[in-house]
Amino acid sequence: MLGKRENTGFRRKQIAVAAAKLIVRHGSENLTIKSLARHTKLSEAAIYRHFSSKNDIFHFLLKYVETRLLTDLSRSNLRQMAGLSDIDSLIDRHISGIEKGHGLEFQVIAEIISIGDVSLNQRTLGIINRYIAGLEAIFHRKINSEYSDVMPEAEYLALSFFTLLQGLVNIWALSGYSFDLKERFYRVWQVHRNALEQYTYPQVFAKS
Repeated sequence: MLGKRENTGFRRKQIAVAAAKLIVRHGSENLTIKSLARHTKLSEAAIYRHFSSKNDIFHFLLKYVETRLLTDLSRSNLRQMAGLSDIDSLIDRHISGIEKGHGLEFQVIAEIISIGDVSLNQRTLGIINRYIAGLEAIFHRKINSEYSDVMPEAEYLALSFFTLLQGLVNIWALSGYSFDLKERFYRVWQVHRNALEQYTYPQVFAKS
């Protein structure tokens, strides 16, 4: 029985990895049971033994998405941050990991939105909300260190960070990964953050 479970787990992971590679290389619209069978050299019937549908595969992939997005921003990591340079390094490593993985996390999210499955949507929304909360905790700490007399809106900065990254990854994937994601993100992010802080707290910038 144990051997059968191990084999099932291996096959499910094999199929999910193949699905992830297909999404990165050809776009999520080309992820089909037939293309998975061709890529894994398994029969379509074999794939259906492990996953009942394409949606079932996305439920499995969401485990990866959740791990990738939330591990870097965990409370344990945040507690270890000694100063602003550590926080900046954490964010930089996070963006580097997303770039290295070709933004798979955000491509899966985009595909799930297009599918319109209620259970997938709810689960994905929960992951996104926890991701934004993790970002908010980081920005709250960073901004508190930078400004002693004001409290900029860390929640809005976190939401902006996520929406900018999601949109930019979509453009990056559609362009065939034709530009440096990290470099482009930081340029757009800096402009957006400066504008948001100046709008929210003009008195801070008036003094500078």
